This record gives sequence, C-alpha cells and structure tokens, in this order.
Amino acid sequence: MDNNQGTSGTVHKKKSGGMRSWIFIILTVVVVAGIGATAFALLKNSDPMTRYLTAEKETMEEQMSMMDERLTEMMELQDKMLDTPYKSDSTITADFNVEGAEQTFGPMLPMIKGLVSSAKIETTQMLNQETKETFLAFDVLLQGSSLGNAEVYQSEDTTAVKTFLYDDYLSLKNDQLNPFIERMGGTPEPTLDKIPALSDYMTSTLTYEQLEEMGEDYLKAMIKELDSEQFTMEDGVEYEGEKYDKVTLTLTENETKEMIKTLLTTMKETNIQLGGAMESDTQIEDGKAAFDEMIAEVDNMNIPDGVKLDAYLDGDTVVYRDITTKLGPSAEEMATINMKTSYLEESEDAYTSTMDVSVTPENEEGTLVINLVEKGKEESEDTFIVDHDFTFSMDEGDGPSKIGVKANSEFTKGASETTFDLVMEGPMFAGSPMPEIGGTLNTEFNMDGDKADQKVVFGIDFAMEDPMTGNISGDVEFTVDTKTEFSNDLEFPAPSEGETVNLMEASDSEIQQIMMEMQTNLENYYQQMFGSFGAF
Repeated sequence: MDNNQGTSGTVHKKKSGGMRSWIFIILTVVVVAGIGATAFALLKNSDPMTRYLTAEKETMEEQMSMMDERLTEMMELQDKMLDTPYKSDSTITADFNVEGAEQTFGPMLPMIKGLVSSAKIETTQMLNQETKETFLAFDVLLQGSSLGNAEVYQSEDTTAVKTFLYDDYLSLKNDQLNPFIERMGGTPEPTLDKIPALSDYMTSTLTYEQLEEMGEDYLKAMIKELDSEQFTMEDGVEYEGEKYDKVTLTLTENETKEMIKTLLTTMKETNIQLGGAMESDTQIEDGKAAFDEMIAEVDNMNIPDGVKLDAYLDGDTVVYRDITTKLGPSAEEMATINMKTSYLEESEDAYTSTMDVSVTPENEEGTLVINLVEKGKEESEDTFIVDHDFTFSMDEGDGPSKIGVKANSEFTKGASETTFDLVMEGPMFAGSPMPEIGGTLNTEFNMDGDKADQKVVFGIDFAMEDPMTGNISGDVEFTVDTKTEFSNDLEFPAPSEGETVNLMEASDSEIQQIMMEMQTNLENYYQQMFGSFGAF
C-alpha cells in the first residue's frame, strides 16, 4: 500500500486551510511520484536529508514491488490506449435477487426481476489519437429489442450526433458552438467557446513515465525549499520496543508556508499543461486565478508551531513516521493534527502497513480519527493476498460513531477477486434499522498482441431486519465484458453528406421541422414503451 497516497486522500477531509499545511504529504507524495535519479542527485550534499528521502524512495519501491508483476499487463493496455488507434466493444448486464420483499413490491417483483435479467447495454468506442477521430455509440436493449440508442462521431473539425429520435445525423462545426446557441436564442457560454474534443478527454490519463516526470518536477521544486539544517538524526533510538535511526524534520511557520506556496505554484503550472488541450482560454485563466488566490491566502493561515516529522529508519526502510502540526483559519479556531504511519515486513513475502490520523479541535468537543490497516502476503509465485481495514470515526462526546470497509483481495496474473463488508456502528446509527451491506469485485484480464479481453463483475449483498416490513435480503450483480482491438487501419463509420444535417446551414424552417419530428418520435416512443410494459 502507498502510505503516502493514503495520506494524500486524508487531506480532503480537513477544514479549509488544513490541507495546505500537510507538509509531510507534500514532501512524501512528491518523493514517491518523482523517483528519478536526476532529482535525487540534487541531494548528494544534504545529510541526513539524503538519508531520509532516499529511505522514503526505497520504502515505496519495496511496497510496490510485490504488485508490479501482476499489474504490468494492465498498465501496458492503459498506455497503449493513449497512443495506438483502437476499437472497444462492451456489454453491460445486470441481475438481482430479493427475498422477503413481497410486502413492499407485491406481484411486481417477478416482473422487475425479468426486466433486469433481460436488459443489457452495448457500447462501442473508437479512437485515433493522431487524427483525433472519435466514435462513441450505445444501445439499451430489453429482451433483444432496442429501447434507445445514440451515436457520436467527431473529427478534428466537426461533431455529428444521431439518436433514435431522428433518422439523420445532426452536425456542427466544433468552433460554431456559441454561434449555434445564439441562433437558438440562448446565451453563449464564454468558458466553452468550442465543442470539447472527445479524443483529448479519452487520452487525458497520464502514462507511468509521464507521472514519473511530473513527480520529478515537483521534487525539484520542493528540494529548493529544504535545507540540511532542517534535518537532524539520532542513531539507535528506541521506539516501539526496537532501536532505529531517527530523522527529524522541523519546519517553522514561515518555512511551511513557503513550501506550500511552492507546491501550489508548481500545481498551477501542471494544471495549465494538463488542461491546455481540453480547456478554453477562459477556463485556463480561471484556473490560474484560482491558484493565485490560494497562494495569496497561505499567508493568512495559522501554523504557529510549523510542522514536525519524526521518521524511524531501519537501514533504507522508513518503518515509522510521526507527524504533528497545529493549524487553523484563525487563532480561535485551531486544531491539532497528528498522523502516525508504519510499515513492517514480517518476511520477504509479507508486510503490514498502517496509518492513523487524528484531528482534535482546541475549542470544540469531539475528535475525528481515520485508521487504515493493510496486510499483504505473497501466498505463492502466482498469488498475492491483501487485507484492508479502513475506519472513519467521529466522537462528539457520546461515544465514537464509525463507518468503514473491511476488504480481502486475491491477485493473480490476469485476475483479481475482492470481497468487502461495510461497517456502520455507534450512536450516529442507533435508533433505526441498519442494513448489512457487503459485496464482491472480480476482474479478469488477458492481452494477446493487438487484442485484449476484460471482464468486471461487481456485486452488492444486503440484508436488513425491519419490524415494519419484515426481513429483507438480496443481491445485485453487474457484469461488464469488453473486447479491445488495436489497429492503425481503423475504419470509422463517418456519416456521409446525404445522411447529415448541418445545423448552421439548415434554414429556420428545417430546424423547426426537425424538432417537431423528434417530438413526435418521442411521444410514439413513450406510447410503445408503456405498451410493452403493460404486456407483463
């Protein structure tokens, strides 16, 4: 597990201003993402700074190494879909079973089961990254008959849409969105001056190499704000019954704020790079202004004691971390935040990783606590087992209320099986019946040359004792089958001129006729739908 990544997720649960003060998160996430040798070469004269940052790098590589072999093919597929033309066909089906619900649903229950089990959604996705040619289609079917379908074709210049409500494609030049809105009597949207390029959205995911380069940029920016004098090291310090080398990083309030400003500035530059192809000039400027506002707001934060990080090292492994800070939007609204993490290797093939975060307001009752435990073990050369226990709890004086998830996952090459249970307990959930909820998430994956097959099965199980309606239990299951084929010779179903209506070239009367025809078709569709359901 990525302790640092889990820490990053914790940021979003804090009050305004709190997330910008997690200097440990800033430092550690950057180190994890940017492990390039160039960046670490900058630290060659900074000891014990070098010792700590190198240990963070080595620890994360060790944690991820057990999973890398089993994720290699999946990562290869994701990277290939970013730069090689492909076509993907998916089928989505569902099934469910309910026991004890007759009182609620009555005779409709068998009909509902029949409808769900006979329904499916079929989708097609085609993309040529170089030409930006894109095709998307979906069809909702019931007992083999189409209930509704739609297609979208987009080139670098034009977007065309076709639905079951009209026989022809309706097309528009990508840069004529606002003129068309004005023509139809609407108000142009200044942040959306053109139809977004679907190809840009579909390729917006970063490859592993791009993430590594971005992490290296963040690391270089952060290192410029660090100084070897901020680090101290003690050898042979006893902690949790063992002796470790202890590295302490201490940042003053001003140093913490400067670090946060540097991070936000780097984030602003990254955001501009990522959004350049997908966002309008107005959206990019709005994003820059939002970051500038956050950077200016940093000086108003209260972090009187700065941030202190104690890291306990066993060789090149960070075994424990203890991070403490006090922060708040004002001196009257301060909270103490403490985070402890651990990473213990029971053997070469097994580890236990933990994270505990507590947030305690100074002038209010109650404490927020987040706990995460992960146990990983390599059962065999082909099987890796991971257990997760995540809990979020709040104690406002009447006892802790907890909500969490317990999960067990088994990873093999090309497949995974996960079972999970939702945990809800404490005063917050007292006084009313609470359902027992669990489920499964199973995946299969196979890639052979230019072809890939994927299957995902997601299921939810539930049971509840209710004195009003009686005991109810059941399960719902969704299955997604996807077949992908890569080819540089994809033939897109581009609409011809004879089956396309250009909305900016059509007359007002033609557009009015199209709208009337679509309305009539929609009314007929509803009548046919209700007639079909009445047959059950």
